[in-house]
Amino acid sequence: MSDKPRSFRHYRLFALVFWGLFCTLPFAAAQQESTALTRADFGAELVRLEKICERLSLTKEAEICRKWLAPTRTDHHRLYLPSDFPAETGKKDVDSWRNHFVNARKRYAEHLYSSAKAAAEQGNEVEAYRLVWQTLRENPEHAEAKRVLGKLATSLAARPQQRNGVKVNELNLLGNINRWQSPNFQLYTRASAKASLAMVQQLEQFYVLWTQCFYELWAPSGVLKDRIAGGDRAWPDTDRMNVVLLGSRDEYLKLLGSSEENIGLSVGYYNPTIKMSIFYTADDLTETLNHELTHQLFSEASDLPPSPLIEKVEGAWCIEGIALYMESLTSTDEGFIVGGLDARRLQTARYRALRDEYWPLWDDWCRGSLLNWKASSEVALMYSHAVGLTHLFFDILPQRDEARSVFINYIRSVYAGKQSPNKLFEILGGSEQKAQLNYRKWMTITDEQLKALVESPDQVRNLVLSRSQLTDWSLLAKLPRLKWLDVSFSNITSNQTAWITELTELQRLSFEATKLDSSVMPNVAKLRKLNELDISMCTVDDAGLASLVSNSNIETLWLTGTKITTKSFPTLSTMTKLKSCDVNQTVITKEQWQEFVSKHPRLSKK
Repeated sequence: MSDKPRSFRHYRLFALVFWGLFCTLPFAAAQQESTALTRADFGAELVRLEKICERLSLTKEAEICRKWLAPTRTDHHRLYLPSDFPAETGKKDVDSWRNHFVNARKRYAEHLYSSAKAAAEQGNEVEAYRLVWQTLRENPEHAEAKRVLGKLATSLAARPQQRNGVKVNELNLLGNINRWQSPNFQLYTRASAKASLAMVQQLEQFYVLWTQCFYELWAPSGVLKDRIAGGDRAWPDTDRMNVVLLGSRDEYLKLLGSSEENIGLSVGYYNPTIKMSIFYTADDLTETLNHELTHQLFSEASDLPPSPLIEKVEGAWCIEGIALYMESLTSTDEGFIVGGLDARRLQTARYRALRDEYWPLWDDWCRGSLLNWKASSEVALMYSHAVGLTHLFFDILPQRDEARSVFINYIRSVYAGKQSPNKLFEILGGSEQKAQLNYRKWMTITDEQLKALVESPDQVRNLVLSRSQLTDWSLLAKLPRLKWLDVSFSNITSNQTAWITELTELQRLSFEATKLDSSVMPNVAKLRKLNELDISMCTVDDAGLASLVSNSNIETLWLTGTKITTKSFPTLSTMTKLKSCDVNQTVITKEQWQEFVSKHPRLSKK
């Protein structure tokens, strides 16, 4: 027998063995590792790695792959910071996953940077700037992205310098106060070193995110295009901004309480006269920090004309609206988001617009100044309306890019003391009646919008669906982290509410003026964290309310216009935390209710 067939058989056997070994390698590459990945390709690679991790019981790594890219939504804006690569562990399978994960991120980063270059060449520097930061999110070592951003790329990692024994003359603070200096801020602080360092890092982080959100108000036109093309035009160079962090609420109130109206309700405040933001350490500081820093950065880091009398200029709603809008800035698995149909402040605006039908006349609205607002009895309504309009122009309108550009130009005109709101009014409809009707229409959640929210259920905490005419209410079962839900004046019916029991985190629930009856109450009773319930104008009777007997969490109960009678008094007596209950427009008389309240002094006399 000749050697040739034997050699062929040996070669084929070797090839089969090699192929078998290759196919059993857990993280064998699915594509050439040098090619750039589009978002779709990157997503497919993450799914592939996730499945391999699940097969190998690499739970943590599988979760990272699963959450690395979020569903694409058009109702909010996504912003980015650099994200480090996972460290090597010395464990074979974990490090193999890490290498493929890092490689995929680098390849996606190349696609992002190419997109940034194309956007810059087309004159869309706002989008290009965000894409450069997204490039660094995927590849923090990307040399070109770091060169383009310059000192901005390193400001987040810069170590703050601490100085002791500093006096803040503008505030006349007595005693020792420390100063922490970072690339863009000076923090004067009486808080602990740990709290102070965390604050400095948060300040620098917000600054970078703010530049992404309002690029055209911060950087001169052409700077990014020049730097991406290899040039060295400088980024804006502003003086360090001053922030004060006090150690306690008492010190904060003592310092500002006498000079600033309603200061006792706040945890922070920006003073445009002395150019300082002042805060004190508190658990719920983030939203206020984002709000007041927005005022500070617009005043000190943007190209807007400085105005020490900003509180007197007309058009106050956009100044407060944009600061309220930035309170929605939230960290997610894929960078940060700002805006969104589910933003907390927007829910109140939607409630006021749809449930209360609040709409001030446009000309009067635009003439208001911050000083006028402070003197108004409707200041809470005005703040809600301001944030509603801002979200509308930034996120919700069909012509979102155009609306955003018009809104930015309006901000410029307000800061210049020469506001021109006519183009905004034209977008809203051009007449008072059309503007009001369009505002309500755009504020009402549709089927398509709810489906989009369901794609990112972990983020949705608050949702007002007032006056919504939905076809599939069962989608709400896919939002298990909801804490506040309002379906008032909507088309929901009792046989469309089986999903209620899935919302175990609910704290506030409103069915006001819907066709719900007592059959829904047993499911409502299963919501053990519920502390506020509104069933006003629903056909709930005494038997239905009895489902809540011995409920130990409900503090506020709206029974206005229901079918309850004095037979419900024993049920209400068992609700040990009930503090406020409204029985107006029921058969219960004022005298009967007062007698009941006299025996239960914890209740308000409604």
